[in-house]
Amino acid sequence: MDEKEFEILWEEIRKIDRNMADLFDERVELTRRTALSKIEANIPVYDAKGEEKNVEELSALLQKMSNRFRFIRWYHLLTEPGKMARKEFRQGEKE
Repeated sequence: MDEKEFEILWEEIRKIDRNMADLFDERVELTRRTALSKIEANIPVYDAKGEEKNVEELSALLQKMSNRFRFIRWYHLLTEPGKMARKEFRQGEKE
C-alpha cells in the first residue's frame, strides 16, 4: 500500500470521526432537553427504569458486534458527560 492509499483510508476514518462527533453532540443535546423537560414537569431527572432499558438495548446491540469490548469502553467515555450533567441538575434541584 502506498502513501496515497493510506491517506484515502485515513480520510475515511476522519470522516467517520466527524460523523461520530456530530452524533455525540446530537445525543448530548437530546439528553439536555430531556433533563430540562423533566425539571420543568417536576419529574426526577434520573430514571432507573429508563437507564435499565437503555442498558438492555445496548447489551443486545453489543452481542452482534465483533469489537464490543472496545465499544463498551468508548461508550462509557461517551456517556460520562451526561452523567455529570444529571448530577449537576440533581444538585440544582436540591438547592
